[in-house]
Amino acid sequence: ILDTICYCVGGGAVLMGLVFVLRALLADRPKGRRRCPKCWYDMAGVPGLVCPECGKAAKDERGLSRRRRRWKAGAAWAMVAVLGVAGALTPKVSRRGFVAIVPTTVLVWWAPVVDGPYGSTTNPVYWKPTSSSPSTATAGERLEAEAWRRVLAKETWAWQSRAIVDRWLAHRGSSVEALFEIPDKGRIGKPVTVAAQATDGRYDIQARGLGTRRPHREMSLLEDLRDRQGVFSVHATRAAKGHDKAPGKMRIHEPIEVELMGVRMPLGKIDVTIDGLEDWQPLLDSVDDPATTTLVQRALNPRIVVDDLGKDVVIDNRTNSADWESIRCGVCVRLTVMLGGRRMGEGTAFTIWRSGGWNDYMVATMRWEPGGLETVLASPEKALIEVKGDLGLAEDLYLGWPFDPMKPAWSGNFEVPVRVESVRRRER
Repeated sequence: ILDTICYCVGGGAVLMGLVFVLRALLADRPKGRRRCPKCWYDMAGVPGLVCPECGKAAKDERGLSRRRRRWKAGAAWAMVAVLGVAGALTPKVSRRGFVAIVPTTVLVWWAPVVDGPYGSTTNPVYWKPTSSSPSTATAGERLEAEAWRRVLAKETWAWQSRAIVDRWLAHRGSSVEALFEIPDKGRIGKPVTVAAQATDGRYDIQARGLGTRRPHREMSLLEDLRDRQGVFSVHATRAAKGHDKAPGKMRIHEPIEVELMGVRMPLGKIDVTIDGLEDWQPLLDSVDDPATTTLVQRALNPRIVVDDLGKDVVIDNRTNSADWESIRCGVCVRLTVMLGGRRMGEGTAFTIWRSGGWNDYMVATMRWEPGGLETVLASPEKALIEVKGDLGLAEDLYLGWPFDPMKPAWSGNFEVPVRVESVRRRER
């Protein structure tokens, strides 16, 4: 109740003071009258520019048509408005001290950003219960604490929150952009995948993008990986250079937010420029030397597995085996099953780009000719599996998760006899 009384009385005094200040300074207009600029004697009918009352001589006729401003009355009413402001702010000052009346813009740009939102032993977060007394904090520490209080209470605009978060992260040798893992290049005209990264656990800050959450290529394994890692797709545009488009550059201009101490707040947009490649420019380097092809053949071990769940062409996934440890490139392949020179089926398969997959094998996505699978299973000793590295599939996979340093992709080929493996039960 006391706060409400202070706000009402103070607000009323401010409103009344402003009204009468304006009245004192602006209300008394000449309205065609000739008046002395010193004593304001009405000089209607008086010839010349000299006032008969006080003897003041105006410079010209225009000097007799000035607006009268009552400065003393205006100053008095301005003091009433100032007292009203003081009365309205009394409850805030009594609870949080002088920092409560500091403008937010001043706080976010000039308050110290040393301790962060958690405070320290000498600078407790005193808007919450604490064993330390806030009276031990210095003026700078109290300003910082008040700035974070307003940010976490969502009393700031997005640009104000961004300003203090930028300054705080810069003090720690980081930045808002560093909270996101952004690839150094992408394909012009295709979405760019960006991953939000958390900082150290002490400050409990998590960045999020507000872009498209779904991957641009439907791969269930990759989609699951993206969902778990907080990855999102953004649409990049050609970066502008003057009035033209900068060749080979793409601009990511994406709205973001962070979660700090459990509070979600928008922080405007990140603005990053990356290399952009045209359709004719290769995104990934290719590897097709005989030694790598031999390693890939042993590591993939393509075969047909028959169990109670079905009949599938499978390859071994990237694991910690010696062969996979020696393969320093992505492996995305196109499989063709041949029998007597005829194509029985065709499909694709890929391994996770990084080492250590969630499963030790991958089921190929196959399209069989009518009766093709049954024909191959009837005479497997006459059939072959042709395996060829697919750079197009590798690029799509890499664009969906472009954060691994292993950028080359295998582009060789080999063929092996069909081997049928029968197992009792297989986990998919």
